[in-house]
Amino acid sequence: MAVKGSATVTLSQYRDTESVTRYYKLQSSSLAAPDKPSNVKPNETPAGWSKSEPACDITKTLYTCDVTVFSDKTTHVSDVSKSTSYEAAKEAWNKANNAQGTANEAAKTADNYISTDSTGIMVSENKGATKETPSNATKNNVLITEKDVQIRNGKKVVASYGETIDIGGENEQHVTIAKDKMAVYAGTESLFSVDSFKSGTEIISTWINTDKLTPTEDIYPEISDSIAFSVEDINDTIDLDGHYFNSFTYSFFNKGAKRVWFELENGDTITIDKSINSNSLHYEEFSDGNGYCNSFDLITREKISRTDIIALRASYDIDFNPAIVDIGQYRTKDVINYHGMNLYDFKALKIGSGIASENNRRDAFTVDFLGNGYFGNTLNVEQDIRAMYIGAAQVDTNKMSAENISAENISADNITMNIQRGTGKITLTTGAVEYQPRWWRCGNIVQMEVGTKCTGKVASGANIAAGKITGVPKPITGSGVRAVSYYGNNANISYMGSNGTFYARNAGADALEKGSDCIGGFTYITDGTML
Repeated sequence: MAVKGSATVTLSQYRDTESVTRYYKLQSSSLAAPDKPSNVKPNETPAGWSKSEPACDITKTLYTCDVTVFSDKTTHVSDVSKSTSYEAAKEAWNKANNAQGTANEAAKTADNYISTDSTGIMVSENKGATKETPSNATKNNVLITEKDVQIRNGKKVVASYGETIDIGGENEQHVTIAKDKMAVYAGTESLFSVDSFKSGTEIISTWINTDKLTPTEDIYPEISDSIAFSVEDINDTIDLDGHYFNSFTYSFFNKGAKRVWFELENGDTITIDKSINSNSLHYEEFSDGNGYCNSFDLITREKISRTDIIALRASYDIDFNPAIVDIGQYRTKDVINYHGMNLYDFKALKIGSGIASENNRRDAFTVDFLGNGYFGNTLNVEQDIRAMYIGAAQVDTNKMSAENISAENISADNITMNIQRGTGKITLTTGAVEYQPRWWRCGNIVQMEVGTKCTGKVASGANIAAGKITGVPKPITGSGVRAVSYYGNNANISYMGSNGTFYARNAGADALEKGSDCIGGFTYITDGTML
């Protein structure tokens, strides 16, 4: 049987939450936190508080409290609390304001010392009411451009630092320092320079064909025979002598050319082969005892038919670290760019004459890489010389030996002309040596003889011997010297070039048998240097 129970519950009081309202109070941060409001009636804003959030004031603190209204119209007030979001906003504002202050100070400092325009960025003392820019600067300043950093007095550059360092200003006397050159200038005129080349640098020596390229007057004094040649002269020489044989001196010593070629008008090239005993166009090289070459010989018995050759060129690597010193005005240029080709005239030392005139050489004194020195004009001695040292020998100048001095119009009481003599060396690629070159020199007059002989039967017009002579006085003539001798009734011609190139030829009508000799007796004027 089920048991049922029952009970009665009497609800004496019931209330619900009707609303919750937040109130704000903004007061000085130096004051203590306010008390929470009391006796707050529903829908009544507590005294000193506001229902809406006030505008931010970073000098004050925002407090909040919540008033809860119940359904029975009673109220409850929460504890007063400081607004954390307001404090965070104040902190952020303070940090931003401090940063802005720092930025303002930096901008003020920058405005007092830094200005810019299209020229670059200038740093200078610039506190005046009228701000200077790089283009109207009057005070000392530093200008930063895309290419360099300049130290300036107003707009005048007194030093610049970039890929090249320039001290002194380009319109004044100034010094420039680059990676491979140092120079002293007066304005744009170079007064002193030191160039350097690194071992392994490729050089292309060039000789222009004067049949095709005629130098203009402004650079003609710079283009000497040492950097020019003529195809017409080659063909004329073949007509006259039956062959062409000439030496071309490199700008620097090297271990041999990598390539020799003709440059054509259209930019194409024709390579010239290196060969020995060939009748066609070729070149030969002779090195010294250390394996260095100073020049190459261009040789041919066949005429050159091309009419579009503008230059002869040779490429090689420098095998040492040469320094090139140039001093004074009006010296010849080391490099001339002509029709897109660099023409070189490098010397170890080059001193300008100081004046350019028709009858005055541009170089007063030069020293080549062999150590030979050359005076361009007159060497004047202003005082008495008591002793002169030539090598290890001392010369008493009271009775001065003039064997190594060339001069004109000498007037003196005690000058004697002594004879200098020596033996050179001949190296042959054709024929045999009968005896080495023997030479005698008095002043600048040289007598030299050398003996060669046939190693087999030599036909008329063929070479008895060919090679190179060293260790003898150098002929002053660029075209070399010749000597005529006879073997029986057969005439022989011996030739020595200004670079020592040598050949002896059977110029007679008959062939010469093996062992027939050729004695070349040369008489010539020397330029004072040795081959």
